Amino acid sequence: MNDIDMHPVIKYTFPEWTSTIFAENPFDFNIMNNGMRYGLVWAMAPRHYNASLDEALTQPLSKYVAELIRIRKKHADILFTGRFMDTLGATVKCGGNSRFSVFESMNEKQGRL
Repeated sequence: MNDIDMHPVIKYTFPEWTSTIFAENPFDFNIMNNGMRYGLVWAMAPRHYNASLDEALTQPLSKYVAELIRIRKKHADILFTGRFMDTLGATVKCGGNSRFSVFESMNEKQGRL
């Protein structure tokens, strides 16, 4: 899935809803990245529900997603239950193919982005 294919319309229209993004192939790193970037629920169905996360080809993706989960748990109030701000409030100076999103805590007292 290319970034061009990803339009978080639901995040704008219904910010309280959470959608799911699926990884079915051992090399769906970009799909998992988009899930993090848009605050989506990850679903993994290796080889279209015919394999395991422990399969040799899928193990690198499984380990990568475990790290994404660790990061998201640590910052869940922002990255998962926070308010999606698209790219508002941040400027990132790096390569032209770098993608990012901004979230803010729904807890007004924290004010974290």
